[in-house]
Amino acid sequence: MPTFHTVYVCEYGTFWKFTTKEWWSFATKTIRNQAQYELPSSRALRNPPRSLPKNRDGGLCSNDESVRLVCPLEWTLEDWTGEIDTERDKIKDSDGVEC
Repeated sequence: MPTFHTVYVCEYGTFWKFTTKEWWSFATKTIRNQAQYELPSSRALRNPPRSLPKNRDGGLCSNDESVRLVCPLEWTLEDWTGEIDTERDKIKDSDGVEC
């Protein structure tokens, strides 16, 4: 299974929160739309997540393997496809068969 359980997406200083399943679904839909997407306003957070510490530059980062922070603003179709392929490789059952 993926090591992360929560995905935070950041664009233009706004954050969105997704579960792993919701992120997978969003990324798959984005691939079908040729990397065109619109982040749902209903998922936008009012404030940056407090669980993400600031790095030396003042930006947010994640040291926690259960939390993933992505900034897909300039992602290409190849980037989105790589996002799904990477996670698909991690989701295997004990026999090596995709779940």
